[in-house]
Amino acid sequence: MFDIIISVIMAIFTGVVAFFAVRQNKLNKTMLKLEAYPKRLQIYDAMQKFVGEIMVFGSSNYKKALELLRETRHAKFLFDKDDNIEGYIELFYKNAIDMVYQLKAINGELGKIEEKKRKEIIDKNAELLKWFQNQLNVIDQKFKKYLQL
Repeated sequence: MFDIIISVIMAIFTGVVAFFAVRQNKLNKTMLKLEAYPKRLQIYDAMQKFVGEIMVFGSSNYKKALELLRETRHAKFLFDKDDNIEGYIELFYKNAIDMVYQLKAINGELGKIEEKKRKEIIDKNAELLKWFQNQLNVIDQKFKKYLQL
């Protein structure tokens, strides 16, 4: 009889310990998410600001593109690899540098170009501007799961 009581008490104790272990694990995950939130929000804000400046000024520059990289340099540590936020930021940088180069070509800073080629560059630049404009919604979607508490 005593063995049965001890077994029941041990089973209850094991259940209570397991319950608290599960709750502690959930609490740890929540705390980690809360600690990463301000850093993730900073990266989100940097990308939104970058697009906003491109929309206001119609272009970017080398300084702003490098500033974006500096403000988002910790992305690889804060987001799931599968979501490829780091690659997305690199695409932003590449497209911004392309835009700068195209504007230099359009303005004749890279030498004289024929009118047909200039028109092609203007069209490509307009496409990049549209791409950046569309990214405002894409950024929201990519960051949504990380910024919901």
